[in-house]
Amino acid sequence: MVTARSPSENGLLSSLPTPRLPTFLALFYALGLGTLTSAAHAAPPGPDLDQLGPFGPELALDPAPAPTTTDAVGDTGDAGPVADDGCDATRLMDGVRLPDLPDLYTTWDPDRAWGTRTLAETLVRVAEEMRWQFPYGDPLVIGDLSREGGGPLQGHRSHQGGLDADVGIYWGKANQHQQGFRTVTTDDIDLAANLAFVQALFDTGDVERILLDRSLIRALRDYAIESGEMTEAAARAMFILPEDGVEGSLFALDQVVHHVPGHHHHFHVRVRCTP
Repeated sequence: MVTARSPSENGLLSSLPTPRLPTFLALFYALGLGTLTSAAHAAPPGPDLDQLGPFGPELALDPAPAPTTTDAVGDTGDAGPVADDGCDATRLMDGVRLPDLPDLYTTWDPDRAWGTRTLAETLVRVAEEMRWQFPYGDPLVIGDLSREGGGPLQGHRSHQGGLDADVGIYWGKANQHQQGFRTVTTDDIDLAANLAFVQALFDTGDVERILLDRSLIRALRDYAIESGEMTEAAARAMFILPEDGVEGSLFALDQVVHHVPGHHHHFHVRVRCTP
């Protein structure tokens, strides 16, 4: 019998700070109820995280893609690579590759699954939390982060410095479309699972903002209030809609979910830039 183990026990995050595994989650695994990555099918770890150079191997950078509104992090007209705290987010210093943990999440392309330690740790912690809260649900689907060393990433005007991750939206009963992102509407969105996901991200203290389509933001805000999960004031402060009339740049706000066009099939998660 193979014993289910946490990602840190499998050694896949040996060079990252140990995730704060809740006692109840440890008990969940100990009782054999968990299905996290086991030695029987664990993928080999990525490169030794502490042996990577500041940029990894020398990379030939592709020409910067033309700015689009599909995956923007910044105001209209802003190319989006510079984080709001003034950090240079155009290169990935000391990046790590997201570990291969198929019971927690699936990734599209390991060459585009590089991020800061903060981003990698945040995604693993939140995926563990979602597995605990929704054991019947699908693994998260994680799209692009950055490439090793950072720099322009085809199809994006952000995702250059390991601070950004695209994650699928739950639909149905905690379903994720494992073959890629799918458009989610207010008719099929899983409000409970997605609200839990957003709250888990912000609870880490490391997530600066989440981008999403306005129709889904409105649905989540209404659900948070009507279900009693959040007070109306807290929900309106977290879930920002264009019609709210917020003065100034939304990108000056912290720990908010706000609208950017093209995010009706995935969350865009940005973590803080930590030196």
